[in-house]
Amino acid sequence: MKQYVEAMLLEGRVLRCPHYQCESKPTLRSFASLLTPKLKKMWEQKIQDDSIPVLDRVYCPNPMCLALMSVSELSKSTNGHMRCCFKCSKPFCINCKVPWHNNMSCGDYKRLGPNPTTNDMMLKTLANQKMGAFM
Repeated sequence: MKQYVEAMLLEGRVLRCPHYQCESKPTLRSFASLLTPKLKKMWEQKIQDDSIPVLDRVYCPNPMCLALMSVSELSKSTNGHMRCCFKCSKPFCINCKVPWHNNMSCGDYKRLGPNPTTNDMMLKTLANQKMGAFM
């Protein structure tokens, strides 16, 4: 059973009774004595992740983090479009779900292409500042 639970968790699948046509869902509490602390933590994380409706999910755009968060929970703070990841604290844009693009609208950021570098963003910001100085 321990191997079954581990395999299901690693595959990100919903835990169900392994008996043919049984639809019952095992609980963490019923398996607690069989599982390692790592598996318990994985199961707890799965329960937490599953509590966020699919349409309300947003992932941290930081590739080293990728934490799952709730858009509605993030929307409670009023800081424009900038939000910070609950796990890694890196700022990101809740509107376009990319790393924070300081001093740049979402439209301008998207026009930079699919993977703008920090230098691209700094150049665009500098150009916008210089353009404003001439007007």
